[in-house]
Amino acid sequence: MKYIKILFIAVTFFTIHSCKERITEPDISQLNYEIVFNSNRDGNFEIYVMNADGSNQTRLTNNNVKDWFPKWSPDGERIAYLSEVNGKNQLFVMNKDGSNQKQISFDLNIYNGYEWIEWSPDGAKILIQVFSEQNIRQIYIINADGSNQALLIEGNYPNWVEQNKIIFGGDGICSINSDGSNLIQITDGTIFDFCPVVSPHYDKIIFRSFRDNDSGKASLHIMNLDGSDIKELSKKDPIIKSSFSPINTDILFVAPETVLGFYDKIFRVNINTNNEELIIDLGSAQSTPVYSSDGNKIVFSTFTNDGRADIYIKNLSNGSITKLTNYQGVFPINDYPDWNPKK
Repeated sequence: MKYIKILFIAVTFFTIHSCKERITEPDISQLNYEIVFNSNRDGNFEIYVMNADGSNQTRLTNNNVKDWFPKWSPDGERIAYLSEVNGKNQLFVMNKDGSNQKQISFDLNIYNGYEWIEWSPDGAKILIQVFSEQNIRQIYIINADGSNQALLIEGNYPNWVEQNKIIFGGDGICSINSDGSNLIQITDGTIFDFCPVVSPHYDKIIFRSFRDNDSGKASLHIMNLDGSDIKELSKKDPIIKSSFSPINTDILFVAPETVLGFYDKIFRVNINTNNEELIIDLGSAQSTPVYSSDGNKIVFSTFTNDGRADIYIKNLSNGSITKLTNYQGVFPINDYPDWNPKK
């Protein structure tokens, strides 16, 4: 009887743990990839960079205030990020090695999150979302050298479409030129459509909407850039900004597996077939998935029940998952990873 009990426990343990993703050792082939992220390992949030195998973790900022939500420039040579100035987030830019840190926004109240930082394709301008003193969401445009800070329009979730056109959420989904001209209503605003994301080929927009969901929750939709051919991609409602694959075929999003789900998982849906699959489930809350520039890997963060957050990579070629950060401290947080687009 004792032998049977031990065997039962062993089989049960193996069954439970084999249902989750397996964590593997770092892959040396990932060495040439670079990932920027924020971490509180040194007492408050600072910006760090590391190789994609987890090696060479280097702090880039060193301030008494929070430096967080980093975002690579399109050429992979600069990093935009938020830093607290007099209790409010302002936009800063620095070189990839941490040199030449420069504040480029002034007297704004930028919302927490790198979802609100959008470099123009040529790296000359940056869009940011702010809250006015009346708590109204506004989109500002700033030259990357800090000149010409200007209010563009009230709205949220700005995205560049090539060099001079911007898609954003407002009264429905809208577009506007970067000089403030040619405002166009893409969806009519009679149904709440929000959180647009433009595809890498500038031909599609994914967005959240209440238009096709009887549950009273938003769901994920896609349409052409001009607003035609709207269709529902998933009944699930992404909780953060979704991410297109570099080849324009798939979308990553984070959502509970069911309406009663207790933690968030990472899903992938094909925009042509609507084929949806759960691709990352570590048994805790996943967040901020981003494709590598070649589309073969996904970097993401995971929040565990003991109050820590760490960064992982999933290799889509072989399905392996590698844990990149493992700092041991009190409630260590390593999150908001972003791939260098040129690595």
